[in-house]
Amino acid sequence: METAGAPTGRLGLCVLFALLVRARTCDLSQAFSNFELYNMIRLGVHLSPSSTVWIQPRKFDYTDFTFSPPSVSVSLREERLLVKVQFPCAVSRRCSLEQCCPISELIHPWTTVTVCSTISDSHCQSRTVWTQEVVTYVDFSSLAPGQKYCVRANFSYPTFSMAASAKSSPQCVETVSRWGKKAKQPYFKPS
Repeated sequence: METAGAPTGRLGLCVLFALLVRARTCDLSQAFSNFELYNMIRLGVHLSPSSTVWIQPRKFDYTDFTFSPPSVSVSLREERLLVKVQFPCAVSRRCSLEQCCPISELIHPWTTVTVCSTISDSHCQSRTVWTQEVVTYVDFSSLAPGQKYCVRANFSYPTFSMAASAKSSPQCVETVSRWGKKAKQPYFKPS
């Protein structure tokens, strides 16, 4: 088998295993070092040393991509909220099985962080940033004192904006009121 950027052995073992167990799918992610190569895959079967039968190219679209959600942690300093977004591990031949390679090392995703007040659904702020690091930090200001805010984040594949992760679990924090007391607010999950 011949591929651009994929070692023949790994790809061949994957296909051989799929044939032996009569599987309809084969995870090719370990064979490619460049995530962009998923956009076009064309496999061929060597019938003899001089004859190869190529399958028709298959163009992948956003429905072929699934991502786990990122995780978020929040810290509050006065009326500023700092959100730390960590990305899930990705399968890649550049990583050993014991090592975590965050998805942001393989692609540079768009990361959207949303902060909502638990008092009003209409009081939400969102920021979308292009991520080029393993961890992303997003800063929010103009938070009202004495309110509880919940944060969620997700990321999307740059070429296919509809290929997005699920939203992270919410992380909530309460700002200090002007009188130095925390307000009691119901728990809220931003959508």
